[in-house]
Amino acid sequence: MSKPPALTHKEGIKKSKRISARARRSDLELKLKSIYGADAENLHRFERRRQNRTAYFVFGSLFFILLGAALWFVAPSLAWRFSNRESGAGFSLDLAGPDHIAIGGEQTYQIQWANTEDRPFQSASIRLTFPPDFSITSAVPPPTDRKNMQWNFGMLPAGTKGVIEIKGIFSGALGAESALQLIGTYRPERTEKNAESLATLPVSYTDSVLGGFLQAPAKVLAGDAVSVSYTVINHGKEPMKGLVAAFTLPDGFVPSAKQAADDHQLSLPIGDLVPAASTTITLVGSFASGVSGDSLFHVEAGRRALGGLFFPAQKSDVRVPVLAGNFSLASVANGSNSDQSLQPGGIIHFALNYQNTSQEDLKDIRLTVGLESLLDGISATGTSLIDWPLIQSPAFSASSTHARIQTITFEKKRVSDFGLLPPGAEGTLEFSFPTKALPKGIKDGVIRITVDGEIGSAGNAKISRSVHTVPISLRYRTDADLDVFARYFTEEGAPLGFGPLPPVAQKTTAYRIFWHLTKTLHPLQDFSVAAHLPPNAVWSARAEADLGTIRYDPETRLVQWTADQISDHANELEASFEIQLTPDANDIGRFADLLDETTIQMKDAVTSETISRNKPALSTDLANDDGARGKGVVRKE
Repeated sequence: MSKPPALTHKEGIKKSKRISARARRSDLELKLKSIYGADAENLHRFERRRQNRTAYFVFGSLFFILLGAALWFVAPSLAWRFSNRESGAGFSLDLAGPDHIAIGGEQTYQIQWANTEDRPFQSASIRLTFPPDFSITSAVPPPTDRKNMQWNFGMLPAGTKGVIEIKGIFSGALGAESALQLIGTYRPERTEKNAESLATLPVSYTDSVLGGFLQAPAKVLAGDAVSVSYTVINHGKEPMKGLVAAFTLPDGFVPSAKQAADDHQLSLPIGDLVPAASTTITLVGSFASGVSGDSLFHVEAGRRALGGLFFPAQKSDVRVPVLAGNFSLASVANGSNSDQSLQPGGIIHFALNYQNTSQEDLKDIRLTVGLESLLDGISATGTSLIDWPLIQSPAFSASSTHARIQTITFEKKRVSDFGLLPPGAEGTLEFSFPTKALPKGIKDGVIRITVDGEIGSAGNAKISRSVHTVPISLRYRTDADLDVFARYFTEEGAPLGFGPLPPVAQKTTAYRIFWHLTKTLHPLQDFSVAAHLPPNAVWSARAEADLGTIRYDPETRLVQWTADQISDHANELEASFEIQLTPDANDIGRFADLLDETTIQMKDAVTSETISRNKPALSTDLANDDGARGKGVVRKE
């Protein structure tokens, strides 16, 4: 038998390593079999038997439970911070007291606090927040910081507790809801961050120490004088100061001249009421001609806070049956019998219809139209906003100028019906009067029109009855207007545009378009100015605006200037943009189009009226540009 070939040195090393590896594996398997027995046959697989996985899970869970317990005992401060820092349960706060409030009566609240932990607190404090209408009358113990109603305790040992008593009076509005809240701040020992505790007590304003009632006639006749009395009583133990009676008037009720109402609202002063005191105020007026049926008077007694907000503490109602009168009056201004707006300097067309609705002749009738001007809410002379010499009415027989009201009188000397008006007879008086622009510096103007009638007798009986119409107020709407123009040069002669002037077909000339807003009356809302570019004009993106935003939509070719608000004091604003015009052959010999019609839309913030206006399109005829005037016709190249 021949011998195997001899191995090289490298081959010998490799063989030696393989033998050594097999030997190590055999030795390891023998050891594992001695430990695990028959199960060791499957140790070369990665899959383990199910019972081994269960055992590992049990032992692993036990290990982590023991580890968590050890960490709890070894690091107690870490575990406490995690579980309590956010909840603030260690500083116990409780706010006890009434949650249904009687306005004007003193209320008592108790703050109970305690350190419920087994460690002291550092920098502990309690702050009380409450509604602005809650006036604190006493606090025991007093707060460390009275301005912020805060009690600073500093360090609180474990188990420390105490009580703070607060007394005060609510003066809010009936039906309102609010809350008192405690905020406790503290830092537990062995921690670095402050924690907070909160306690909140919602409160409802359901009652009041004020009592009151309204009294009115069992029934009234339209045109007759009506007195409605309001009695208010203070049932509390503290004075009620600065009280006001706020009336809501029924439709058609006209208060006396000394008690002028604004949009059915009228306020009369009550003053101060000491405990157990009462007072009565009287509302005087009459129902306008033509009113009939049940009418509701509503009144609220309370106080008016800073900023005009009203807090009612007592409410009362009374219904009054109104019987139709024997003389009907109806007034119409500019086609309406209700309040409306008026263009400054516009004409007021006024019509007054009258009718005998009784079964008897009415005699000696006299009607008086009152015209009152109000400038910035203050009554001025009657002719302040009325161009008196230009009033057109051949029927009125006399007039007089008072400090506040200009009057026009119609009587039987000029109106034959007013001597004797048979049952069912009716007629109409019409006249017009122009208005004036507002004086310089005035921001708001109103013309108020009233009509008062007197009837001397009905049949053979003297009655001396008065009738009235519901006043009509005409408020000046904003005088905002927009001037739209184009320029090539500034007023000083400096160029704003470029290119040939006069324009030349197939060549580009740049112009500057201006939108110039002027006004003296009222702030504006939702202001928008828009116009489309003609086909031969190109937007150059050189645009600017004093206020708001100016943008261009290339798809619709719409240029738009918008502003959400324009203040009362902004009397002059401007937006401008550049367009580049390239006339074509069809434009030769004429003015080329620069900008389509401009549309302006805005809301008068005082009258709440939306106003829309249109301005004509612009062409290359720059009539207001001295340097470009007469150079607008397009030439052939």
